[in-house]
Amino acid sequence: MKVKKIDSGFILVFEPQEKVIETFTKFCEENNINGGIFNGIGAFDYVKIGHFNTTTKRYMEHEFRESLEVLSVKGNITEKEGKPFIHMHAMVSDTNMRVYGGHLVEANVSVTLEVYVRKFEEKISRKYYDEIGLYLID
Repeated sequence: MKVKKIDSGFILVFEPQEKVIETFTKFCEENNINGGIFNGIGAFDYVKIGHFNTTTKRYMEHEFRESLEVLSVKGNITEKEGKPFIHMHAMVSDTNMRVYGGHLVEANVSVTLEVYVRKFEEKISRKYYDEIGLYLID
């Protein structure tokens, strides 16, 4: 991944075959980012996205292994259990222009993923809410 520091944050340019969440988390650890927001565009050749079921308190997940245009990724960076946590949602389209979206579990970059990151000076923490079944911003 290439990183460009700008006055309002960072521009991240992911390389082909990089794992998005893994690479992004490592970047946040190395740059002491425990609070921020991001958005981006690019292309994936694999993505796993999920939809949270409030009744079962579990994610229903779908995998796509094909050429996908990333229409948008966005989300926030927080701290969960002492480590940076990337909460990312994605919208992707396939070659037939069908659009899929949801909580991004993991993805592989096919060509590039260009992400703007704005770092907050404050740490934003998450805590687990048993009645909901999720870690939410505290």
